[in-house]
Amino acid sequence: MMKMRKIVLLSVLFVSSGTLLTMEKPQGPMNAEWFYSQQNPFKIANALHQDRKWKDAEDEYNQKLSENVGNEYDQEMAKLNLAACMMAQRKSTEHWSSFDSLIGINKEKQLSSDVLQDKKNKKSVLIRTDLVGIGDIAHFLETAHQLKQRTDWDVTVSIRPFLKGTFSNVVKAYGCHLISEKDEQPQTDYTTHIIGLLGHLTMDPAATKPGKILLEAPERAMKVVKEQVDSVEKDKTLAVIFAGEDRPATLIGGKQLPRNQKDHGRQINPTAFQSLLKKHPKLVVMDCGTPSSRVAVDGAQHMVIAKEEQAFDTYVALAALMKVKANKEIIVFAADQGPANLFARALDPEGQKCMAFIIPNPSEYDVRMEGDGAEYLQMISDCLVVKSESSEVNDQVAALEKALQKIIID
Repeated sequence: MMKMRKIVLLSVLFVSSGTLLTMEKPQGPMNAEWFYSQQNPFKIANALHQDRKWKDAEDEYNQKLSENVGNEYDQEMAKLNLAACMMAQRKSTEHWSSFDSLIGINKEKQLSSDVLQDKKNKKSVLIRTDLVGIGDIAHFLETAHQLKQRTDWDVTVSIRPFLKGTFSNVVKAYGCHLISEKDEQPQTDYTTHIIGLLGHLTMDPAATKPGKILLEAPERAMKVVKEQVDSVEKDKTLAVIFAGEDRPATLIGGKQLPRNQKDHGRQINPTAFQSLLKKHPKLVVMDCGTPSSRVAVDGAQHMVIAKEEQAFDTYVALAALMKVKANKEIIVFAADQGPANLFARALDPEGQKCMAFIIPNPSEYDVRMEGDGAEYLQMISDCLVVKSESSEVNDQVAALEKALQKIIID
């Protein structure tokens, strides 16, 4: 009997311990359950954020934070969402630094304004890039460059193994070290994340535009893509498309994109491209989508970009060729997804003027794509952004037409 009691007690302790570990485990910065919870002390601010009422949401987050509502996790998540609402208004803020706390970086390892102002003692920093999408890495890796320039510290960037070759030239040009996330991570004085650095450096969104394009493609990729580009008849225009995938995403802070996928996702409807091509037979498509997102088009008007050997090498090669081709011989239409954002970052400012991001659903888009009116320049690049009036196919066709005319005329 005594033996049985011991076994039961051990089982109870094990279950209790497991429950405790679950409760204490960090919930992270991409927590949709938190964002949409009706018990959330910041639920009104989150609802305003969901409806893209950026200034009202900013004021509500600030009000609740001043009242010290919720626990520490609630407050860090609120600050992160406050930062997103401020970015939508093209403002800088220190609140992005909450990302570091939410991914579990120990307080003593986190950067602070006092640490960054200490110019006497040289320090070492590990910059993480995990958890966020390829588009975020492409756009916000510039934070590592800014940290190096401002401090001249010993900076190491940790990245996914398959992206190491893609960004090696970039990080080397920054004067930083590059390692894989699978490698042994170095012992450094401080650790941060590229998103947290936006806050630590209080960088304006526009300040993330690099002064020089540093992404480079291998010779093989340049050769095979050039052959594809040169195959297009001289009187025709190559239309590069990133239609995007019909899949949801959970953004930094927990907001889902789209929240209601029954209406429409984040992708440009393939039928919209098909309609555009019927109206403009001198357009030849180079499809840069994944196999599941490619647009079915008549063979004479369609090709698929050459297969990569190194992650995104052919995309970077195509961007490089846009620098040497005659102006507007190549134009780009894209949904706001990772590969398209990396491609935009590989373009020089003139190339970016020949690229348009299309917002296919005007009620569902990321804060990075926000701007005044129905067409404007993206805040973190010189690419055009065109909003469709609705997710209906005819309105998406009209948005593509606007982008085409804007690029060709301007």
